[in-house]
Amino acid sequence: MAVLQAGQVVEVESGTNQGSRKIPVYRVLWVQVLIAMTLAVILGYLNPARAVAMKPLGDAFIRLITMIVSLIIFCTVVTGIAGMESLKKVGRVGGMALLYFEVVSTIALLIGLAVGNVVHPGSGFNVNVATLDAKSVADYAGQAKAQTVTEFSDAHHPDHCGGWLRQRGHSRNRVPRVVIRLRSGCRRLTRQTSG
Repeated sequence: MAVLQAGQVVEVESGTNQGSRKIPVYRVLWVQVLIAMTLAVILGYLNPARAVAMKPLGDAFIRLITMIVSLIIFCTVVTGIAGMESLKKVGRVGGMALLYFEVVSTIALLIGLAVGNVVHPGSGFNVNVATLDAKSVADYAGQAKAQTVTEFSDAHHPDHCGGWLRQRGHSRNRVPRVVIRLRSGCRRLTRQTSG
């Protein structure tokens, strides 16, 4: 069966040719996401207390997504590298990916700066800072403490071999660990091919 697109005619691939049928718009994933977002905004406007009470559902969904993202990235990178014939090709593809990341990140930053300068988010709040409760943001301020280069580097290196498998303290970013594993795998591959 083909990929579902809104309003697109799709051939049915069963034993007998049943012709073609039109996929309803509400069955397309991106339309469902837009409908859910619209319903969430309406619920937040009409019943803010209930919308706040549903926050744990959104938090759980975000945690599930972030749990899977690092695994998907790791499997994609490993599969891509395993399918290449030489390390020169791996380096060329890695360089292009790094260049793409830098260019797209710069464009995203420029768009963000432009939108911030045009829209001026938060300018209409008219909040008196003296009346704000500092204790309500104390947890967030504690999490955002400054780290030295040594503390940052130490948080991404394991104490022992099992350290690769467990989370360490405040460090939840596993991407540097994946990079170190890939680097050591490439070194082993080079030793095997040269020896």
